[in-house]
Amino acid sequence: MGFGLCGRRARADSSSTRCECLNFTCVSGHCTYMNTEVSVLYFAKSAELTGLKAEIITVPSNITSLQLWQDLETRHPRLSVLRDQVVLAVRQEYVPLGAQPLTLREGDEVAIIPPLSGG
Repeated sequence: MGFGLCGRRARADSSSTRCECLNFTCVSGHCTYMNTEVSVLYFAKSAELTGLKAEIITVPSNITSLQLWQDLETRHPRLSVLRDQVVLAVRQEYVPLGAQPLTLREGDEVAIIPPLSGG
């Protein structure tokens, strides 16, 4: 065991050492932060609030659903009004906001699905 750049103890796993904090991979004492590009699709009210139907963003590949939402709120502060009502879908699977860890891959789609109204 060694230590990653984040200062936490790293554990050995196969050919690399993976830091216990998310998003670092250490190989031969060199640690790298892993980011990935994902497509974010905005629907209904979220599209109205951001002024976008879609965008490509770079985020850590290992992130919680809440951290992903907070990143989106930082990019688009007006989204904050949806926080308690929004649902995310990653690779077409619903994901509640919270501490649930996500492993995002290059090119993944993340859909922002606000509550729908009408009838």
